[in-house]
Amino acid sequence: MLPSKWHDNYDVVELKHEDIIAFRFTSRVGKGELFRVEVWPEDQWESKGIELTKIIHISKIGELGETVYAFETPTDVQYDPNNQKDMEQYTLLKQDVGQIKASFEVKK
Repeated sequence: MLPSKWHDNYDVVELKHEDIIAFRFTSRVGKGELFRVEVWPEDQWESKGIELTKIIHISKIGELGETVYAFETPTDVQYDPNNQKDMEQYTLLKQDVGQIKASFEVKK
């Protein structure tokens, strides 16, 4: 669940690469990526995703049938450090990402 302070402060873009679908959550000011929720076919997670967990900030948050759900956060700075408004907005939202990740639950 997203905190109420996120209301009108983020955008979501759906991306697709091969058979992987990602929902990219970005700050509305500055468009910095906060996190992604990804939907992987189980076979691709087994062949590629597990290895990615060793080199980037991605982790499995659930599984249902032959589908794996993953949570990814950026590995670099997502705002212009010279733009105070971008930095403040991004920092305000970013502090909630751990709690958001913990709130995900795969339901049948």
